[in-house]
Amino acid sequence: MSKKMINLLCLLCLLAGGAQADFLDYGLYWFGKGQASEKFTGPGNRYYDDSRPTLIFVHGWQLGTSKDNYWRPNFNFLNNVPAHGYDIDEAAAWIDQGWNVGIYYWNQFGDELEVKDAEAKMWTATGLRGMRYRQSDGRYSTLQAPNKSISELMTDAVAEALKDNRNGYLLLHGHSLGSQLAISVAYQLTRRAEQGIVPASLIPERLVLSDPFWSKYGKSYLNGAWTGEVSRAYARYLIDYYDIALEMTRSSGICDLWIGDCNDEMTRMAAFQRLRFWYSDWWEIDQKHIMAYDWWMLSRTYPAPLEVDYNLEPTGEVALSASTSDQRIKAMMGGQYEWDQVDGLYTPIPADDRFEVIELSVWP
Repeated sequence: MSKKMINLLCLLCLLAGGAQADFLDYGLYWFGKGQASEKFTGPGNRYYDDSRPTLIFVHGWQLGTSKDNYWRPNFNFLNNVPAHGYDIDEAAAWIDQGWNVGIYYWNQFGDELEVKDAEAKMWTATGLRGMRYRQSDGRYSTLQAPNKSISELMTDAVAEALKDNRNGYLLLHGHSLGSQLAISVAYQLTRRAEQGIVPASLIPERLVLSDPFWSKYGKSYLNGAWTGEVSRAYARYLIDYYDIALEMTRSSGICDLWIGDCNDEMTRMAAFQRLRFWYSDWWEIDQKHIMAYDWWMLSRTYPAPLEVDYNLEPTGEVALSASTSDQRIKAMMGGQYEWDQVDGLYTPIPADDRFEVIELSVWP
């Protein structure tokens, strides 16, 4: 029996509610409208076109989702945040505007009780938990575990999927822990391009970090460096040598928890914006955290939000969103200013949002 047939049978068992104990699925999925998707396994994917620019999203920690019938985030706001989202296809505007839209899934590897154990797998295959993955019965397995880190696996997948792309524009969007992956994969693609392993067109043009998370303290698998420290070094390289557009949003207090590193140095490197989801209760940190990437994906549907001054008067410029140009983002980078949401605080729709520009030398 072929490997494709075995994987298909495993998937059918999963959908029927009888998942096999060793079921494992990860990789790059291309999306169409209405959450239709097809995993990348080679040429001929119905939702991918080599002539189009490409957006690839990557999620973060996925605690407990394997037991929930292998639940995964997608581009539907209601699926991702049932308490506050609504039934809308966040990818539709992207697709209508001619983009390839994909998600790199690593949810079973990210289903760890400790966020730091999921974090380690992004950087190394030989950490404390190795590359074990969680099954629907709650147990962990290594039966089909790969011998590469998630970062290496994602880099391989993106390089193979886009090797013949003629458009040459790549945007990587990471949420939470996935922000570390977006940065690492961008860096690895760049270094491979420098070595002639992949086309130069695979060097990303834009990086989006939605409510990113880094843990505190040095890691043995990074020779004692913090994950945020390595991420900054990679981002600095991409900015200095390839003029990449880097944007970052904060929507929750997740980095203020006792294990989180707010990575203020990265904040000053990027174009940085604060999202205020006041329609969610103050204690719903997890909801505010998740909504960051839904807001950004959905913002492509609307014009870029207005920038306002201290008196809430429009300045003639725009703030950050998926509709903001790369040139504008680069002008916003560097830590002299940040942008804070002052309108649209009680609605989940980006159309009514406005952001005050704050000079950090005046407003620390």
